[in-house]
Amino acid sequence: MYKVSFCEESDTVIRLHAEVLAGTHDCPFCRSREVGAWGQRSVTLLDMPRRGKRVEIVATARRLRCKNKGVCGKLFQQPLPDTSEHHNMTKRLRRWIGEQGRVRTFVAIARDLQIAEATVRQVFGDCIREIESAMRILPPTVLALVNVQVHQACRVAAVNAELGTLVGLVDKDEAAALSAYLADIYDRHKVGFVSLGPSGPALAAVELVLPDAVPFLDKPHVLGMVDRAVRGVRRTVRRDVTRQVRDKHLLDDGLILEQRLRDLSGEHLSALEMWRASFPALSDALEAAEGVRRIYDKDAGIRDGSDAADALAAAVGGLGGLCATHFQPLVSTLRAWRGPWSNYFTHAGARAGGLERLDDIQAIGTVLEELGRSHAFGAVRANLLLPPALPARSFSSRGVSISRLVAGAGVV
Repeated sequence: MYKVSFCEESDTVIRLHAEVLAGTHDCPFCRSREVGAWGQRSVTLLDMPRRGKRVEIVATARRLRCKNKGVCGKLFQQPLPDTSEHHNMTKRLRRWIGEQGRVRTFVAIARDLQIAEATVRQVFGDCIREIESAMRILPPTVLALVNVQVHQACRVAAVNAELGTLVGLVDKDEAAALSAYLADIYDRHKVGFVSLGPSGPALAAVELVLPDAVPFLDKPHVLGMVDRAVRGVRRTVRRDVTRQVRDKHLLDDGLILEQRLRDLSGEHLSALEMWRASFPALSDALEAAEGVRRIYDKDAGIRDGSDAADALAAAVGGLGGLCATHFQPLVSTLRAWRGPWSNYFTHAGARAGGLERLDDIQAIGTVLEELGRSHAFGAVRANLLLPPALPARSFSSRGVSISRLVAGAGVV
């Protein structure tokens, strides 16, 4: 405890002069109870700001010397109560920085306390690590690593694919950052499958840190490449015809091209027949997309990667001209990722536990943009994944529901 002797106050600083109350102290080196006074020392501690002013506590503590001279005889200082272990500040200021860092910028906090921003960042990081040590995010059987765009930067969302929960966020799509995240997963040996997009750094990190897990190129990423190829063909066709032709013959082309053939109405089937004569690139693109999409149907009879490769060749092998140009990125990617793509069809666990869609996960990018405006990534990550304060006891979690997260942020 402290005994305040007097207080000074200026326009910017409140300074309290206090003395650490005497007590019984053992030697921290040899645990001897025989210690004697050896002068005193003043230490300036920071406390929570008051009335917009920096608060300093000038604490005077006794210096002591161990009287066990034959064995020890060392000097030490009287302990300062309620003080942060690594910084000259009170524990309540440390907690305050941990709380304020979630809703305010580190620069603003540093300005209020008149300290370096790096110190605020370090203290906040210590608080977050303390909270993380009290909770365990249980490892998913199927872990999905999905890239999300946040302010033109690429982050990586780690998702429990079976439960649809967010279990982690990585600030960079780099092998080193992803490897560090994967290495910190609690009981990471329980991760059996890893759903990936065509990301080289993610695959390298998985092979390095989770050698027993099966990486696979998941269905939504492949179908997303199909959709981009079809949209590319559509843009080119529409660009090369007049507005009158677009309004007369291509009014519903976007709606038709994003559907399966089995779902087309009679009117749309008639439009498709007209396309075969007047706009063959559109009909070829739709039929090629249908062939690739059918690979993922349960009744398609695809048993392994070899069957999938044959079906892909049948779907896009005969394309030429405009369609071949736009479908080439899909073909090249699946050839380069033949192993992970084959794993999806070879392993029943990958098929059963893989993602069905990416919309909600990629919408996390919008949530991060809103929460992360002017805030550090670590603070945003803490707001999404961690409790607001250090829990009274340790607990386990399966992550944060992505659907609730996106709905709560008002993202449509």
